[in-house]
Amino acid sequence: MENNKVVVLGDELRRRGSDIETFCSAMVILNDSDYAGGDAKASELASLEKGIKDYWKDMKEISYKNWKMQCKKEEEMLAPVQRAKRVTTDKLGVYKALRDREEAESREAEQKLHRREQEIEAFKLAEEGHAPEVVEAIMEQAAESNVQMAPSVPELKGKTSFQVDYEVELVPGQSHKIPLDILMPTTKGHLTAVLAKAKVQAKMTGGRPIPGIKITQIQRAKTRSS
Repeated sequence: MENNKVVVLGDELRRRGSDIETFCSAMVILNDSDYAGGDAKASELASLEKGIKDYWKDMKEISYKNWKMQCKKEEEMLAPVQRAKRVTTDKLGVYKALRDREEAESREAEQKLHRREQEIEAFKLAEEGHAPEVVEAIMEQAAESNVQMAPSVPELKGKTSFQVDYEVELVPGQSHKIPLDILMPTTKGHLTAVLAKAKVQAKMTGGRPIPGIKITQIQRAKTRSS
């Protein structure tokens, strides 16, 4: 029975809202009497608006409580899965980093070997009496050599991929060394703070230049009473 009353009330509020919209759309205010009628409708609209908000208030609160409860249950169910996911990806990442390091070291060793072979070839040519320009060219080629070597270990395959990322944090006591382009203001409030600090520094240093800041010396009047 209670649910039926709620439905009926909702239908009534919906009908009244539609009717009053139609009336107000056609309403014309040309004199004081029309104004008084429009004012009465405005008051009626305010009451109807409050009634509609009150109608939905309890239902919204119940829905919100249910939503919060469902979110909590979801979090509880997801928690062990997400912890396991973090543990697994961390372990995969550690192994992937180890493999990448081994691969890089292997490639570097192969590059060094290739350069060494070229240097030996240059020495042989020099001993055989080839022109110095030829020997120098091979030496330069060896120094600049960056031959693409085939992977020495098989590529890891699977559904997990990794991208290089970085975590950053402030070093205690080293904030004064942060480059200005990193400290570049991104909000009006941030800019205000930066300029305020620059003004204090300018006063303390007699207007010494600050990179990226325009400093203009002015004479600000201050009159004492007699």
